Order: sequence, then C-alpha cells, then structure tokens
Amino acid sequence: MNNAATLEKMRSMKLLGMAHAFEGAMKAGIRSEYTPDELIAHLIESEYDDRYNRSLTRRLRLARMRHQAHFDEITFSVERDLNKPLLRRLNEVSWIQSAENVIITGKTGAGKSFIACALGHSACVHGFRVRYWNCMKLFSALKLAKADGSYQNEILRMARQDVLILDDFGLEML
Repeated sequence: MNNAATLEKMRSMKLLGMAHAFEGAMKAGIRSEYTPDELIAHLIESEYDDRYNRSLTRRLRLARMRHQAHFDEITFSVERDLNKPLLRRLNEVSWIQSAENVIITGKTGAGKSFIACALGHSACVHGFRVRYWNCMKLFSALKLAKADGSYQNEILRMARQDVLILDDFGLEML
C-alpha cells in the first residue's frame, strides 16, 4: 500500500489528526527517525490531540459565554479583595463533580461575570458541558418557549448541561 492510499483511508475514516501528522512525517522524510511503534504512538497522539481540540472548540462555542476569559487573566489586586485560594479550588472543577453550586457576589464592575466565564472555560477544558445565560434573556426565552409549547424541551436542554452560568440575576424586577 502506498502513502497516498493510506492518507486517503485515514481521511475516509475521519482520522484527520492522524492523517495530518502522517502527511507531515512523510513530507519531512523522517521515516528512519521513528521506529514503527514510535510512529504509531505519534500518529495516535496527534489524532487524540486533534479530537480533543475540536471537542473543546465545540464545547466553548455551545457555551456562548459573554467573555472569552481564562483563569490566568483574573487580576488578584488588593482593591478587588478576591479570595485567591478559593478561586484556585473552584478552577480545579471538583465542585462540578460534587454537584455543588457556586454563587459569585460583589459590587457592580467587580468582575463577577468575567470570573464566572473563566470558571466556565475551565469546566469546558475539563470536558464538561457549560451554558451561559444572562438571566433577563433566559427568562424572556423561557416565557416565549412556554407560549409556543417548547418550554419542556428548553428545560430538558438546560438540564443536560453540567454547568449553568446564570449572570446578572436580580438586576431587574421579575
């Protein structure tokens, strides 16, 4: 079997990461640098990384978070008075596995939404399904869903999420 046929079969089986790595290895002419088991390990590692990255991209897109925030971007200045050890523990996402709730409170402009999105991003990285909602938009969407008969489906869709981020709760009268 020649390399072109092998690449075509990888693509037809949707082993895109593996095909990309194999093609790169063949173009670079590094056949002799890898033993057969090292080449297979390299190809499998490439496929795993490609699938993980596509899955993470999909989870982040479906989360629809307000901010593209990362935990490393949180500023722990004295004025903000953030509990750094607590936020680090929350970033490790064990609270999700324990089915615990997190409520972030503080003054306007303190960065509550940013912190929530950073924790949501960490949850996505760890493989959890996350969905961000602004509460007023959520309540409007649920009201419309109740009117058009899709309320139960919306509730079930929300229940399938591992993490729901409900932002700006209590800003307006219900």
